[in-house]
Amino acid sequence: MRRSEGFGEIVRRSSRSASFMLGGAITALFVVVALVAVFWTPDSYVAMDIPNRMQPPSLDHPFGTDQYGRDILSMIMKGTHNSLVVALVAVGIGMGIGVPLGLLAAARRGLVDEVVMRFNDFAFAFPALLTAVMITALFGPGAVNAIIAIGIFNIPVFARLTRGAGLVVWQRDFVMAARAAGKGDIRISLEHILPNVSSVLIVQGTIQFALAILAEAGLSYLGLGAQPPQPSWGKMLAEAQTLLQLAPHLVLVPGLVIAFTVLGLNLFGDGLRDVLDPRLRRAR
Repeated sequence: MRRSEGFGEIVRRSSRSASFMLGGAITALFVVVALVAVFWTPDSYVAMDIPNRMQPPSLDHPFGTDQYGRDILSMIMKGTHNSLVVALVAVGIGMGIGVPLGLLAAARRGLVDEVVMRFNDFAFAFPALLTAVMITALFGPGAVNAIIAIGIFNIPVFARLTRGAGLVVWQRDFVMAARAAGKGDIRISLEHILPNVSSVLIVQGTIQFALAILAEAGLSYLGLGAQPPQPSWGKMLAEAQTLLQLAPHLVLVPGLVIAFTVLGLNLFGDGLRDVLDPRLRRAR
């Protein structure tokens, strides 16, 4: 994104991008539901009603009830909030540690660059699932441990991206002029490199956000994420997989919610890339 571009031009490009508008609407819905779930749900997501278990969708329970008689809509709403918190914190950990490491590697080169990149290679050798299993073996399952595992996996992603984009910016004339003016590496990185790679980081953040939601659902499906009574989309799938023939809505509802949310985030990220860097749109 060029600095000379005004806010109005960005808004105009946003309105022309179908991916940005559709993905943004789905993402906004996801965020609104998560925020509403903090204060209100249609019914209790923990109260059991055995006589009314596995009820199909109705006016009283728009998404039906589960095998314990709990309202699925309320569980989905609370699970949305939990997924949002896990994804936000995990991606925040990845950006908060990975971006400074990438800036440092791009600025110092040499031994520092080599050490940072080898650390990234080491972190990539342990996927989020494997990291979660190791953390669970030491400290037990839980949402916090899932956040740590997903966050660790995100660190090398942002470090590599920041380093690669930063190296390109370091070759620009305005950076050389800043260095000639007496600015140090840290100041140049903060004032010139980071603003010029921010658009790339924002787009990657939306992609990692979608992956974090999938990872959280996968860890909860295996029993390594949020623990009862806190609902989770992945946990709902795990509990309902043996009841597919008796009550298919128990599987379809959380499965479709996961797919819908991840699709919206991916569309939003794709549209955001076009909005922030129109050169990519013209190339396609």
